[in-house]
Amino acid sequence: DKLMPDEGKVIWSNNVRVGYMDQHAALVKGQSIRDALRDAFKYLFDLETEMNSLYEKMGDCTPEELEKMLERTAVIQDLLDHNGFYVIDAKVEEVAKGLGLLDLGLDKDVDDLSGGQRTK
Repeated sequence: DKLMPDEGKVIWSNNVRVGYMDQHAALVKGQSIRDALRDAFKYLFDLETEMNSLYEKMGDCTPEELEKMLERTAVIQDLLDHNGFYVIDAKVEEVAKGLGLLDLGLDKDVDDLSGGQRTK
């Protein structure tokens, strides 16, 4: 039996992200195990790219534009810090170890994995 709530609501803060990783995700030939695991953090890498792009544009902008860019980069930096962006590689290795994939080598092509290894 499934319980249904009588009442209530969910309130999301700004910049909250809910993620979902498909258990049967399609693996791309030529992609390493490391890259496949890092794909779970793609949104963080996209934020880093946006932040770096803003930094590049800061030299050629008005003071008003600069202020907006600085505000946005501060928000992005906080999100990256809060989500452990700078320790992603350690997280990937920890997950790989837990799944028994670390011994295979994280640079191994996902196309070379057995069916059981791919399911992990």
